Amino acid sequence: MIQKLFENINKDDLLALINNSVLEMKTLEYKQEFSGNGDQDRKEFLKDITSFANSSGGDIIYGIKEENGVPIELLGIPNEEVDAKIRWIEDLVRQGVQPRIPGIKIRSIEISESKNIVLIRVLKSWRSPHCVTLKNWSRFFARSSNGVYQLDVDELRSSFIQSETTNERIKSFREERIAKIYADESYIKQGEEAKAILHIIPVSAFNSRERLNVGFLYEQYRLGKVPILLGDHSSNPSINLEGILLHSYIDDQGNCLSYVQLFNNGIIEAVSKSVLKTFTIQTIPSKKFEEDIINTTVQSIDYLKGIEIEMPYIVCLTLVGVNGYRMSVSEHLAIDGAIDRDVLLIPEILIEEDVNDSDVTKLLNPIINSVWNACGYMKSPNYDTAGNYKHRL
Repeated sequence: MIQKLFENINKDDLLALINNSVLEMKTLEYKQEFSGNGDQDRKEFLKDITSFANSSGGDIIYGIKEENGVPIELLGIPNEEVDAKIRWIEDLVRQGVQPRIPGIKIRSIEISESKNIVLIRVLKSWRSPHCVTLKNWSRFFARSSNGVYQLDVDELRSSFIQSETTNERIKSFREERIAKIYADESYIKQGEEAKAILHIIPVSAFNSRERLNVGFLYEQYRLGKVPILLGDHSSNPSINLEGILLHSYIDDQGNCLSYVQLFNNGIIEAVSKSVLKTFTIQTIPSKKFEEDIINTTVQSIDYLKGIEIEMPYIVCLTLVGVNGYRMSVSEHLAIDGAIDRDVLLIPEILIEEDVNDSDVTKLLNPIINSVWNACGYMKSPNYDTAGNYKHRL
């Protein structure tokens, strides 16, 4: 795999593969041209795609000539064929693989006025193993340094177990963090008031032992490339075992309103009590609440993409200490419909593919609606039927 942000790979990076004689490997494969459209050709293509997803991920480069795995020339694909080839790839992967592979990226890179390279990046999948199902096939493939091979029964069993284990570890992490925060035993004291807890969890945090350097995290803060706090912004960061901590001012009782913990495995935890209360009565100020959740999620995802933490991301919202809280729908009004439990565990959403800020806002609609549901409303009045957000109440 080319060690560079996918969107930034250019012709010079491709030429560097040739100039440095970079061999094909477990995470990199060269193809001179696209194969035909026969059943066997399509199956061979899907073998390559699923083998990357079921292993360590990787890049496939179309339009590059190789000899014995060594790239020797950029030949390219004619411009007039590129769009059709990309649609062919997208359609074939959608129709011929189960379950669907998340996180496949495809783009063309211009190498001359008439030729482009087509680059496919397949991320290691948290949904693996993926099966090639085209034309009633049922085959599972993986990759090693020697190429593509078919998974045997023991390897399949291990792959299924690993996928289930990842889901359980994510669930356990969330539950453990909620318990700590609810008991006010987290990274910094906040007192016993109600709190909103937002977790942005890259699945890769549980599939890899790689950790971000604390110095790197600190530098991101210095450059202003970290998520805002849900409530109030913050002191200088402090370093702890799990990464770095940002928090708001500390009051006379030793409590803070909000904090963000940037974990060294990529997880973001943002916790705020100010977002849930603006008056003496127990209310959720709808405008501030929704906008803080949306803005913090958008900035968190931009941050993770900026430091090249691979998708998918899981977004989890939890409210604690909120039994009896009502939704305020105007500056001074909270109408009937109170939350009937102390811990409101909102079902998570999955962000699998590259999205812009508007897409993230739409994807958050079910999470926002769930909070309104808990307060006795059908849905948030601030999303239209198309999922677009525009504050109304």
